[in-house]
Amino acid sequence: MSYGIVTEVRAGDSDAAEYETTVAARPIPDSAGAATVTARQIEEARPASADELLGILPGVEIVQHGSEGKGHQILLRGFDAAHGSDVEVTFAGISLNEPSHVHGTGYLDLYGIIPEVIARMDVFRGPFLPGQGNFATAGTIAFSPGVPDGWGPFVSRLEAGVRGKARAVVMAAPSSPSRFIAAEAVTDRGFAQNRRARRAVLMGQIDRRLRRGAVLSALMSAQTARFETPGAMALSAVNDGTRGFYDSRDPAGQGLSDRLLGRLGWQRDNERTDAELFAYGMARRFSLTENFTGRLQYSDEGDRRTQAQQGGTAGLSALVDHSFDRRIRLAWRSGAGWRMDAFHQKETQVDDTGHPWLTNRSNRAVLHSLHAFTGLRISPWDKLALFPSIRLDMAFFDVADRRTDKQDSAIFVVPSPRMTIALPLHRAITLFADYGRGFRMPEARSILAPEPSSVEDVALSRYEGGAPEPSVADAVEAGAEVTPLSRLSFKVTGFFVWMEREMLFDHVSNMNIEQDGTTRLGVELEAAFAPLSWLRLEADATAVRARFRRSGHPVPGAPSAMGNARLRAGEDRGPHGSAEVFWMGRRNLAHGASVQGYGVLNLDAGWRFKRYDITAVLDNALNARVMEGAYHFASQFGDEPRSVIPEIQYVAGPPLSLRVVFTLYL
Repeated sequence: MSYGIVTEVRAGDSDAAEYETTVAARPIPDSAGAATVTARQIEEARPASADELLGILPGVEIVQHGSEGKGHQILLRGFDAAHGSDVEVTFAGISLNEPSHVHGTGYLDLYGIIPEVIARMDVFRGPFLPGQGNFATAGTIAFSPGVPDGWGPFVSRLEAGVRGKARAVVMAAPSSPSRFIAAEAVTDRGFAQNRRARRAVLMGQIDRRLRRGAVLSALMSAQTARFETPGAMALSAVNDGTRGFYDSRDPAGQGLSDRLLGRLGWQRDNERTDAELFAYGMARRFSLTENFTGRLQYSDEGDRRTQAQQGGTAGLSALVDHSFDRRIRLAWRSGAGWRMDAFHQKETQVDDTGHPWLTNRSNRAVLHSLHAFTGLRISPWDKLALFPSIRLDMAFFDVADRRTDKQDSAIFVVPSPRMTIALPLHRAITLFADYGRGFRMPEARSILAPEPSSVEDVALSRYEGGAPEPSVADAVEAGAEVTPLSRLSFKVTGFFVWMEREMLFDHVSNMNIEQDGTTRLGVELEAAFAPLSWLRLEADATAVRARFRRSGHPVPGAPSAMGNARLRAGEDRGPHGSAEVFWMGRRNLAHGASVQGYGVLNLDAGWRFKRYDITAVLDNALNARVMEGAYHFASQFGDEPRSVIPEIQYVAGPPLSLRVVFTLYL
């Protein structure tokens, strides 16, 4: 299914091949947790990467516990979606979550997205809409490619920071915003030890108008990245003065991440029926060498390991929307799709020189995923809109262990009933009530694993495979949106999520650990105020109580509270600036530990001329010490004493940094 925008290409009045491109929204049913970020909001934030893009979305926070190139942790509604395990992310309707990955199920590599050619982002918090698929246990984020209006046919952007990061983007869309080619190159020496990174991305899209209003389109994205990872630092070593806050204890980890993606689509929209069909394919290569525990497990050779995966993906997807001409307004939405992932995963222990000495895993797998959904949007009168739907997903696994010559297969089926209800009581007040089921299919390696012993929120044992069953999350939400003035709006949403079984990512073993069921009870607040045409204030906050059902102990990873507040000033031309405050509350860790929260202030100021823009950005303006990744485990590095009990370890976030962004519009 394709979320977000649809590009409609219409012929011009002249005989020449001129086109007018308009961007229109899909008739996606609203839910209390749905929100959209426009191209203007994206441009005002001037994000330099996809993770900075996600930071604009209300209710979503993202942290990096490595360096640019490695997957992120996405925090949403009390879920710590480490590397993407609980948040579905789509790009032009294609799920970027890797259904089974050597470093963590649902792994997300977002560095193939160039922020300057994203026309719109949508977030669907909670699994309430029929098109949301695998990994949408906490919600779905959708990227829609395109060139923002008013950019002109050629744009180039140069960015340089005082800590050694440089970025260049070139984009051309000479005939239409829906037809573009863009390239990005980034080099970063890192703000501290073992954080060097470099990457390059090439994206392009073309379309062609056919007869009877149909449009044929093609999209391509190619990316490559090489990066270092710093590992984790023991907080005790910083507190006693033996290490600096931004230091590393081990030689740099090394990673590479390459992906080639192609999409061919056909769509036709008319007065009552919109139809879309697209096929896609991906080629993928990934490798990561890192060490989180030093010599704790293997005192002689060390705990350094290399994880590698390579493979390919192919898929088809179809979507139909049809509106009926009846007194009771009725619309029918349905869709279906197939996806095949074939890959080889390998994990080896390596010594300090990179020489492998032990193979932990060597699996080959083929995974077929099928889905179908249907739903009716019914509006019997102006004060009520119902959208009941049902989704069915099937996954077929065929897995082989090359070390033991063991082979097995499995089939999983997940039905997902969903319902959204909207009650527009007044032009200024709308109430929402939603129910939905999200799910996460198991990893390929779990098919061959022995039956694990049940563990709860106690010591995280070494990964045994997890029971080969889907993880299911049932969720309800209720909310109200109030717009007393055209320039003032508020939204409050309460939600409750319960899961029969939880899978948490263990950063020590780089594995997913099966645990007891959990519940999450929370509330989200959003506000937007634009008193003047050039001034806007936006804020959002989330508070959540995440607990294991049997013990009542906190679920590790996600904070109990987090939020953003942004003040933006400026017109399309002339001076502009913004101030943003991001805060994250106390985070509970494994084994009963916790770490304090933190706040970050970001500032920017600049001037937009007719043909160019100059902006200075001050990140972490108060130079707060940020522990982006925070964990609780045992380790032993160098001459440090052998840890016999877990201790708090962390990966530092960036300190104060100044960067200058120059944009040229031609």
